[in-house]
Amino acid sequence: MKKFYMTAVAMMLAVCASAQMTKMKEFESFSSIPKELSGGDELEIIVNPGTNDDLFDIYDADFNKIKSISIDWPKTTSYEIIEERDSVVTESYNSESWIGTTKSDDKLTFTWEEAQQYAAADLLQNRFYIGHYIDDYVYNEERTERWENKQVEEAPTDHIIVDNTTHTIYINPNYEYTQYGSSLKGSDYHYYYYKQYGNKYPTEYYVYKPEEGFLYRVTNSYKSTFTGDWKTKRNNYSSFIHTIDPDYRDLDNNSERVSSRLSKSLFNSDANYEYILPILSPYTGETSETDRDGDGTVDIKRTYHGHFISGLKIMSDNGNTLQEINIRNSLGSSGRLDISFYKINNQFYGLINYSTDEGYMRDLYRIDPTTSSVKRMENVQLAIRPNVVDRSSMVTVELDDTDTARELVVTGMDGRIVERRDIPAGERQIQVPAARMASGMYNFTIRKRGTVEKNGKVIVK
Repeated sequence: MKKFYMTAVAMMLAVCASAQMTKMKEFESFSSIPKELSGGDELEIIVNPGTNDDLFDIYDADFNKIKSISIDWPKTTSYEIIEERDSVVTESYNSESWIGTTKSDDKLTFTWEEAQQYAAADLLQNRFYIGHYIDDYVYNEERTERWENKQVEEAPTDHIIVDNTTHTIYINPNYEYTQYGSSLKGSDYHYYYYKQYGNKYPTEYYVYKPEEGFLYRVTNSYKSTFTGDWKTKRNNYSSFIHTIDPDYRDLDNNSERVSSRLSKSLFNSDANYEYILPILSPYTGETSETDRDGDGTVDIKRTYHGHFISGLKIMSDNGNTLQEINIRNSLGSSGRLDISFYKINNQFYGLINYSTDEGYMRDLYRIDPTTSSVKRMENVQLAIRPNVVDRSSMVTVELDDTDTARELVVTGMDGRIVERRDIPAGERQIQVPAARMASGMYNFTIRKRGTVEKNGKVIVK
């Protein structure tokens, strides 16, 4: 039997070759409803026109349009609530030194204009290392004493900010300059705390005291602690569309896997199309608490809010809900869910694989479209890989560590035992060849002292 999707591709090419594509508009993607799920003998084509992920057009084998279906996939936005204390900046160090020393140890005197010129030249030459605008020191003839020189060459002033009210001269944090081939800003300078504390907290600046005529170089350092008021903000993450994309295999005819969001005769026998919607429940994660400044007190709390799939809703395209399925042991916010449908001995089964806080879970359902029945067969807790195998493969069973001997029993759907094996204490993994099994579904059971401990399902194709 040809692959379903290959059949669809061949049909598509045939239509193109016969110039019948005028029947269809431009489309984004297409898939097929297998004949076994379409309620008839004809393969039906599902086309997504590309406008959005909610709209599907259905065509017959000759690409005559049958119907359009719109699916209202649930959409959610996860977010994080952040509670944090404001930072409080405090001065941890302050040093003030006056400019200039004469032979008599007196401070040099400046006018306000001279002070600005000196500060501009001093920053360029001795802080940014750009140019030579000032002779740092003047010596006596015997070179036994020296003092700073307030006589400077005229220097640019775009690298400083002057406050004429307080007679203070700051580094301009937006000043761009080149040092050792690198383009920098005043805020990048190693002793300027602009990035951490803002322009409000410079670490080196100049203060002129006009009543004295003296210029002082001030050096500060700061520390930030998160001890301010508590504030709350919300960070939204991107929105997410929750779609369900089941796949289907006809093991009676050894078909390949085909993905189809729509079916017609899987869950009942009427003429409407069917699809599956996730049932979403709100999820609140644990609150994380952090001490950012190391003072022993929590100063930020983060709580994640999202949604998880707590069940499934089988829908008809007429808007009716055919059945709801609850999922055991709720998924965490990052859990995944996969659905596979199988036809075995003319019976339909649904296998749901999903993540929980307790690990990876599998639920097996028997589907009877004649009675619209979907019943869970039993919990499938045993870690088996793969779940679907061909007869040339090995089935690997992962076991918990224990100091007690156990037994593996493999039975067919008719109850016939096809494999029985003793498991020594401490064994963590066993392998069973699928070659001993005919096509069909098998139950793998772990027993300890005659009591069923875990079981799982394997489908052999």
